[in-house]
Amino acid sequence: MAPSTSPRHDRAGLRLWSPAFFAVAIIACGAMYGAGFGIGRVLDGSGSHHPSATVPRSIDQQAVSTLENGLGLMKSARGTLDEYVLPILPDAGQKSPCTKPSDVVDKINDAITQRTQAVDEFVGPLGQTDSRAAALVTEFKTMVSRTNAADRRRIVFVDGDYATWQRSGCTGSAPTDASTALSDFETANSAAQDAKRAFVAEFNPAAARFGLQSDWSASDL
Repeated sequence: MAPSTSPRHDRAGLRLWSPAFFAVAIIACGAMYGAGFGIGRVLDGSGSHHPSATVPRSIDQQAVSTLENGLGLMKSARGTLDEYVLPILPDAGQKSPCTKPSDVVDKINDAITQRTQAVDEFVGPLGQTDSRAAALVTEFKTMVSRTNAADRRRIVFVDGDYATWQRSGCTGSAPTDASTALSDFETANSAAQDAKRAFVAEFNPAAARFGLQSDWSASDL
């Protein structure tokens, strides 16, 4: 009897090289490629620090713009600190302005107020009306809470060790190395910086979808 010339069949009953077989093969290859790409991003470190799925792709431009308004107040608060507060303890070889502690504390409180305003006026209401923005709202609030907590530690330092140094005419070395209060601030500030980095890692990709500023960094805030 002559050998059969009918097409071979695989275990699933699909004719090899049939259109159906090609469709299944293409889908399978696509899935494997996608999985391999995802694994590659993890292994080579090119993936974001936080899973992108945290921020739903359904989040809309209005929500992202509202968060950006909040970031604007955060940046303004940072500008206040950079201009008036950070110079009170200059780098080695630079002279301190010997600013009155009460003036420094006023500026720190201004920064705290601006951040709180960002939550009260923009981010808080957004969290109540748009569930798609919930993840970013939570991270924004954490960022503000930790940053304000760090600045309250800074106030303890200014009212204590710095005030004592200022009353002496700001002579001798600034009270840095031996200041427990300043060390407490630096610990709290480290946690605040971590929260800022976590937020911008999530926010920047969402902002990029709508052509908004997407290069925010912890140092901006």
